[in-house]
Amino acid sequence: MKIYFEILDKELKSILKFWTRNVIDIQTKVIYGECDINGRANPDSPLGSMYLARIMYGMSAACRHYKSSEYKPYADLAYTKLVQEYKNPNGGYFWSIDSSGNREFDTENVCMAQAFILYGLTEYALLSDSPEIEQEINSHLEFIDKTLRDQDGVGYIDGFTEEWRLTQYNSRALATHIHLLESFVKLFEYKPGDDLKNRIRELIEIIASYFIDEEKQECLHRLTKDWKKLPNFNWAGHNAEIGWILCQAAETIDNKDLITVSKELLSSLLNNLLAVARDETYGGIFNELVENVPIEDFKLWWPQAETALALLYHYKHFGDDESLKKALMLIGYIDDIFVDKENDEWFAMVSKVGDPLIEEAKVHFWKSMYHNVRYCILTTKLLKTISR
Repeated sequence: MKIYFEILDKELKSILKFWTRNVIDIQTKVIYGECDINGRANPDSPLGSMYLARIMYGMSAACRHYKSSEYKPYADLAYTKLVQEYKNPNGGYFWSIDSSGNREFDTENVCMAQAFILYGLTEYALLSDSPEIEQEINSHLEFIDKTLRDQDGVGYIDGFTEEWRLTQYNSRALATHIHLLESFVKLFEYKPGDDLKNRIRELIEIIASYFIDEEKQECLHRLTKDWKKLPNFNWAGHNAEIGWILCQAAETIDNKDLITVSKELLSSLLNNLLAVARDETYGGIFNELVENVPIEDFKLWWPQAETALALLYHYKHFGDDESLKKALMLIGYIDDIFVDKENDEWFAMVSKVGDPLIEEAKVHFWKSMYHNVRYCILTTKLLKTISR
């Protein structure tokens, strides 16, 4: 296992090096929203609240992982920028701000951003707790409860205006629910209690009951307000991610019944995606599927990370050597194909055969310090458990 610990450590340090060298300028207090494959920043790119929350998470998690404060100033800057520039006077946080200082809004995704902000704030608090940060967390949680939570039922609703008035396009999004679940798990680590345990239990039950099509063995990304199916897209990466996050959440509250439900869902989702999305010729995982057939001739960075984690969780619960073998192969594939050994970080996208697509930005609005940082840290923890 030693070689894999070395690989993951080098990868995490490579990611951190890229971000501290190219993306975040502590001296000028500038955070760029995009960098090309060689690390050249695009000053005209918008900066999203979710992007900043993921920086808070990534830098704070790295500090805790290495038991060092080296990256804390970068987390501090992301936190300061978020709370000073992105707070919506009507509650919550704005979606993004462009390079001219104009606010941008995304009705479909702004609620997901609120979930990630809670996640980033909590990881930051675990690193650097203070009454101010705790108040930010409590205030944001209260906003989520009063605004996003369904006051007439269960779960959370998407489809708001910038003033948080519900539009006719309201719906229920898997992304909001799964990342709130992940945030509540993180909050439980910060301040455990029965209220959070109940929140976690409720969300596991909602996601397992409504957001997974067990017949097709795929996640449902968006439902109507009354829980009816909407046209769906099938992403292998989300099928893997949802599976292991459900397992992690059920383990966190030590609910035996939900652990059983979650690990069975993980198994069905994972086995199906491996059967249809795994490239047996060149390695790696395709993402978008139609009728269980990949429709892309490229591979994205994040489904590789999520599938490796899903495989390790599957091995943890079922003890099958095949899952461990495939996880280690995927860890090697990521290191060989996605990690930029010359300019650091991960390529966002590679061709079917594994060549980096150089026109794709290495860091962008949707590729911040989340999937690959979380992968490096959590995979290391899981492998340590396995190797004992």
